[in-house]
Amino acid sequence: MKQNSRHALFVAIVAVLVGIFWKPLWILSDLSLEREEYSHIILIPLVSLILIYWRRREVFAKPASTCSAALVPLLAGLALYGVARHFGITSVPEVGLSLSLSVVGFVVACAGAFLFIYGWPAFRPALFSLGFLFFVVPAPGILLEKIVYYLQQGSAGVSALMLSGLGVPFFRNGFIFQLPGISIEVAKECSGIRSSIALLITTLLAAQFFLRSNWRKLAICLLIFPVAIIKNGLRITTLSILSVYVSRDFLFGRLHRSGGFVFFFIGLAVLWAALRFLQSGDGPVEPKGKMPGRIGQPASNTGI
Repeated sequence: MKQNSRHALFVAIVAVLVGIFWKPLWILSDLSLEREEYSHIILIPLVSLILIYWRRREVFAKPASTCSAALVPLLAGLALYGVARHFGITSVPEVGLSLSLSVVGFVVACAGAFLFIYGWPAFRPALFSLGFLFFVVPAPGILLEKIVYYLQQGSAGVSALMLSGLGVPFFRNGFIFQLPGISIEVAKECSGIRSSIALLITTLLAAQFFLRSNWRKLAICLLIFPVAIIKNGLRITTLSILSVYVSRDFLFGRLHRSGGFVFFFIGLAVLWAALRFLQSGDGPVEPKGKMPGRIGQPASNTGI
């Protein structure tokens, strides 16, 4: 079978899978548009396609051969969807385990279809690109609540350390800080979950492109959570100090509402520096595509 025919057959199989999984995929699209903590989902398939296209010479370098063993993940994905449908798939705003399980099934089935059409010679170099698709799986609500809680807790702890170090008087009660003239809450909405996900995805991609050894990739990924917490703690501390010593308007101003990207880039800069440090002893990265080898509020109604 010619390569173009294989591409057409793969697209046809994925179209059939989309038809089978249409309900969870429709809910997923609504989720990505309505909930900011899931807003990255809509971009993930596009990034995966770009990654495969970038490495197309390596992925499709050898003649493709149909792999019958791929029927196992293909059928497993369909089975996961069957289990999810048995327990019922809930719609937005609730994100239940069944929705997550059904999306996992879709990703597994798509990976199985890729393996079936193109075989192991193409599947191995495309493994990261296909695995990246798991970022479309929405975290169940109960798990997301736990992650947000730990981000709140960590950010509040870092803020307390920074305020103490800077000599700012305050009294802390959980996520609420009493400062001179104001009371501030580290709210769920300001836990930094969205920017933390963005840091994770960006760093993971950078590690794949610019690091060679797996332990260095793991090391940079393990830094993401503490950097995200420190970055968010810095944001809370900055807004608190400005609100106390400059103007309370900072609690409601642009820096509070949409200034998160400033602190996101600070966190990204820290991770970039760590990446450069890890890269220095990693040796040259094998060329892939044309990618270069080196990278030269008051508590009643306002949260931070």
